[in-house]
Amino acid sequence: MLKKLQAKNPDRNVAFIAIEELTEPKEIKRFYKEYIEWLSVATKNPSDMANQNLGYILAYYGDDTNRIWRHTIPEIYHPVPFIDRIFST
Repeated sequence: MLKKLQAKNPDRNVAFIAIEELTEPKEIKRFYKEYIEWLSVATKNPSDMANQNLGYILAYYGDDTNRIWRHTIPEIYHPVPFIDRIFST
């Protein structure tokens, strides 16, 4: 899935593409798993990096997108704590 999404726009961060295109929890979970595996090459804590990256990127999207992604993957968080409070209400 990660490669397929990246192929749509190789010059763009794959997480942005996923957030814009994936709406089904099953797809989102699959992407999340592959994203963590992909990040494991670059960092010692790929889960934390994935959670922060996705949380940061989600701040640029609307409430509906945030609800879907944050409900599906509750571990996602924005690296600036007060931002998360905006989306938790």
